[in-house]
Amino acid sequence: MKFYYKLHKSGSDILLAVSDMDLVGKSFSDGEVVFSVTSEFYGNSVASEKEIISFVKNAVMVNAVGKNIVSFLKDNELIAENGAKIICGLPHAQIFVI
Repeated sequence: MKFYYKLHKSGSDILLAVSDMDLVGKSFSDGEVVFSVTSEFYGNSVASEKEIISFVKNAVMVNAVGKNIVSFLKDNELIAENGAKIICGLPHAQIFVI
């Protein structure tokens, strides 16, 4: 499986934004809240599962959206089974390295 991603750098810190490929460029709403999965934030570079694992291990923060990427992160024990929230119908997870 492949995912869209973007690495946001601030000094030596890296934030990985990653999403399911079919979500980029779309907006979702639950009435009051609108969640936009933009290419400006989530990127349009394509990464394999192996690359995503490497990016996660080198990031200080990860922002992931979509059923496939969140399931992949859970399956690889990079987030806990209950480590995602649903925002506008989309699974969304954040990882912080302390």
